[in-house]
Amino acid sequence: MVAAEGEPSVGSFYTYNAGSSTCIVQDLSYQFRLASCALSGGLSHDESSWQPRRTLVSALRAAGLREDRDYFVARIGSAPLPPIVNPLEGLHLLTLNWRTIACIESLSIRITVTDIIGDTHERVFNDFFMPAHLIEVQEYENARRLAADATPEEEVEVESFEDSSLGRPVSSET
Repeated sequence: MVAAEGEPSVGSFYTYNAGSSTCIVQDLSYQFRLASCALSGGLSHDESSWQPRRTLVSALRAAGLREDRDYFVARIGSAPLPPIVNPLEGLHLLTLNWRTIACIESLSIRITVTDIIGDTHERVFNDFFMPAHLIEVQEYENARRLAADATPEEEVEVESFEDSSLGRPVSSET
């Protein structure tokens, strides 16, 4: 997935095995809450319980988002996860573009694995969106709204700002 020119970048999530031997993924589940603007699809779920991929994908689809255009959520069964050093060589779990990020109020990911000696390990990644990424999406949304409300004679100017936590400029274009 590639962001269109002028759109905020996409957010991707990878996980990797930092252990000394291969482990087996036993479960991958999601706990999420859609923003109120995305709930028009009428799909409900228990926000406090862990849901499988199909529930997350169904909720995103009901919110008008399209798989492989607005989001990618990996299909993973009992998969081996070999040990690696570079996190970017890890298991690609999901990618969300700005439209999807704007529709999700919170998203946590839980992965459960079993190691070579049979011990079970669980990791939970709570609300993995970086605040700076959410700011970038909000700035872009605000700029789009301003541009849509402007008459052709009006010029809409949106400020750029530097986000020191990312070390890069974050801007919105109209």
